[in-house]
Amino acid sequence: MCSLSESKNRLFIGNVPKSMMDDDFKKVIEEVGPGVETIELIKDPQNPSCNHGFAFTLYYNSLCADYSKEKMLSANFKLDANTPTITWADPKIAPDHSAASQVFNMKMYEHVCFSSNFSVTIF
Repeated sequence: MCSLSESKNRLFIGNVPKSMMDDDFKKVIEEVGPGVETIELIKDPQNPSCNHGFAFTLYYNSLCADYSKEKMLSANFKLDANTPTITWADPKIAPDHSAASQVFNMKMYEHVCFSSNFSVTIF
């Protein structure tokens, strides 16, 4: 059912019931489709017994993710009584510390600082 890794393999799942616990959420997601690698149910820092109402799920590849996405988008799929929002998650992007990036940022800084009528405060 799943094949070699492709680009989109991470889903955003919104409208998760805030009272849903990790184990219950994990069980539901793993029953939907194959290839689940990680499930990240985002916790509420103010109330650790609740979640923030969304999660990220990483799949083995895009075929596994797409299969699960389509199943979760069906009208009869619910998380408790909630109809979830299912979209492709934006990839996690590491900061670019390359020399070219730093030069570009310095040029932008010089442009803003020396060719504008406003000041920039650096903290």
